[in-house]
Amino acid sequence: MSAGGWATCAIRLDGSLWCWGGNDQGQLGLGDTRPRSTPTRVGIESNWSHLALGQSHACAIQRDGSLWCWGGNEEGQLGLGDTRPRSTPTRVGTESSWTHVALGHAHTCAIRRDGSLWCWGSNTRALLGTNDWTALRHPAPIRIGSASTWSAIALGEGVTCALADGGDLWCWGWNTFGNLGLGDRTDRTTPSRVGSASDWASVSVATVHGCAIRADGSLWCWGANFNGMVGVGHPRDAPVPTRVGPASGWAHVAVGSGHSCAVRTDGSLWCWGSNEHGALGMRNAPLQTVPTRVGTDSDWARVSLGSLHSCGIRADGSLWCWGDNRRHQLGLGDTRNRTVPFPVLFP
Repeated sequence: MSAGGWATCAIRLDGSLWCWGGNDQGQLGLGDTRPRSTPTRVGIESNWSHLALGQSHACAIQRDGSLWCWGGNEEGQLGLGDTRPRSTPTRVGTESSWTHVALGHAHTCAIRRDGSLWCWGSNTRALLGTNDWTALRHPAPIRIGSASTWSAIALGEGVTCALADGGDLWCWGWNTFGNLGLGDRTDRTTPSRVGSASDWASVSVATVHGCAIRADGSLWCWGANFNGMVGVGHPRDAPVPTRVGPASGWAHVAVGSGHSCAVRTDGSLWCWGSNEHGALGMRNAPLQTVPTRVGTDSDWARVSLGSLHSCGIRADGSLWCWGDNRRHQLGLGDTRNRTVPFPVLFP
């Protein structure tokens, strides 16, 4: 499951791909630009394994390791060597060794089976990590450095972060609000190590902030904090990773434009930051500056955040969404916002 700027997509257990929401750039992959208010199957393939959405484009990996992208392409973020949009999944190159893909606003990065990292699309503020300020875009995959130790990747609007084998965290790109976690506000044109810890397990970044979980289950966030989305109880920016509360036991974290959510090992769901349009899943609640529990259920498995909406998967495989629904991105058949999680029904 992945929640993008104005759309949402999910892969079912049978390997089928389904999308819904805004579709002005063809980001639903359905061959047109009409929005969909409920989950709609993309093609007839049943071999999809990994998925990511950006602001107006999407990419997915099939079980054979091939990478496919579609949607907006004004910065070459589809990796197809040009800037023409695509309204159906289109294969990126001929490689069949892709394992992980992540999308930002207008750039894309992916990891191959050999641990090499490749990025393409917008290179504003050198966010592709190529140490090149002059090339504003790369419309085809370009390798980042020579390392073959990358294990995970996370992208925001102007930020790229990645984990290396062993648990090192590296970030690069735009840093005006300390959103790289490097202790300053200077942009980086190549991957720069965040702190000295070597036990990072997962990371998620958005426009101006990021969060990550360490191997001991502790949760850390950094960057802009004007909506309390860093979760440390005050509105001051955090230019370095700052621990969110004393608790451990965090299993999964995701961040959106102005809010954050995380799942604990006991299956409880917690959110914080802006509650605009109900993005936190808490009815009539103001913004939250510390993690606040969403309901009383204890069977949440994962969560994904878009700009102003959120979706989560529960232990029984059901998908629930809440928040902004002006572009049908909740998949509930209408455009009414939801302030608490609602189940998304599939045909």
